[in-house]
Amino acid sequence: MSNSQLLDQIQCAFKLSPNLAGAIHGARRVSEGQRGKSTTVFPSRKVGGTATLESRLELAYALALEQNPDVIQYRTNAIKIQFDEKRYVVPDFIIKNSRGFYEVHEVKASILNLTERDQLRYQRVEKILAANRIFFKIVDQHQLMDREHTDRLLHLYSRGHRYDWSPLQIFTAQKILGQTQFDTLSDIHSALAREGIDESLGDFLVFHKRVKINDATLSNWRS
Repeated sequence: MSNSQLLDQIQCAFKLSPNLAGAIHGARRVSEGQRGKSTTVFPSRKVGGTATLESRLELAYALALEQNPDVIQYRTNAIKIQFDEKRYVVPDFIIKNSRGFYEVHEVKASILNLTERDQLRYQRVEKILAANRIFFKIVDQHQLMDREHTDRLLHLYSRGHRYDWSPLQIFTAQKILGQTQFDTLSDIHSALAREGIDESLGDFLVFHKRVKINDATLSNWRS
């Protein structure tokens, strides 16, 4: 695979528009409910449509990317890194960061338990990407949120991104909430409601860590 072919794939992936169902498919088409896989769909602002994910670990990582201010856009299962006519790798995530550079990330259950074959494959992927000045890394479950935390953040994300909040709305809500350390999400909702502001903007601010809330009480995440 030539350098230009790889970069063309990446650039084309970020130009793709959602299909009629709102999904953006790439080099590997992932369908919800595939046998033997915990596939899911995730409507994402940074994808610009519905991302198709092959596991709960990928969902946890997608939420982490949504929270990361250095990540501007990303795509899932979007490109094919070809070794030869028969062998290739389709990485889980390609990312465009705030400096305009591309990154490729792969999510695995355990880095330590990768087979020798997989280790060699990813070493080859890393070498190909490095030749194109593209950073590569493997992320495993020990670096990700557990299932309960993932569900809490997904709830916050879904509620907090129902509307397109303007910079003025976000600034106003942050000014109202100030530097207060809130004990519960309900306290944040109440503070905003008293000023006539939609409470779901509070979910947006908590998700993006723009307001302080007691982490210990987030376990009661619907309160």
